[in-house]
Amino acid sequence: MIRSIFIAALVITATGAQAQRMPNPQKLEACRQLARERGFKFGAFNKGAIKPKDFVRGCMQGTQR
Repeated sequence: MIRSIFIAALVITATGAQAQRMPNPQKLEACRQLARERGFKFGAFNKGAIKPKDFVRGCMQGTQR
């Protein structure tokens, strides 16, 4: 009985954590477009202080404007 409850709780926790990691595709594309508009180049070597990936991550979290 306890084992089945533990397994069910583990599955629910893993499913919830996985769902949170799935980015919204429209928001992701909007953040990538914003990065391009601000001069970031994807796939190129960047010497700047912030990388395009970091900019997009910040945009997805709502910290970039």
